[in-house]
Amino acid sequence: MTTYLSGWRLALGLVLAALFALLVLSTILWLAALLAVVVAVAWLNLVFLPRIARRLRLPRLVLDIVCLALLGAVGWLLGGTTGLVAGAIGWGLGVGAPRVLGWRMRRRLRDRTQRRRDVLELEPGASARESDVWRYERRP
Repeated sequence: MTTYLSGWRLALGLVLAALFALLVLSTILWLAALLAVVVAVAWLNLVFLPRIARRLRLPRLVLDIVCLALLGAVGWLLGGTTGLVAGAIGWGLGVGAPRVLGWRMRRRLRDRTQRRRDVLELEPGASARESDVWRYERRP
């Protein structure tokens, strides 16, 4: 059984296909723009903001907040509410997430290095049968 489209059904199918293609292309364009913003903001976060913070002797958090406000304002001017959200997401992925991950990794590393651990040591050359060579000690 074969179905042929002609007349108004063909026109409706072509319009729907064109709308779907337009939706897909618009989505791809927005994702590409968002990716470009995230890459640019990541470069800004890794290279530009630390240098500016040192030269101006400002805390990095102040520059991060100013960067968020600027990205939101530029997004608002370019695309209204959608641009504002895209600018905020770009800042979150390019500046916010790396900063939070860095703080978390630093805290975990500090906690691991400062924590006291129980260590069980075996002296070199000792076998499992020689139970008197096992030594248990607490290390700072």
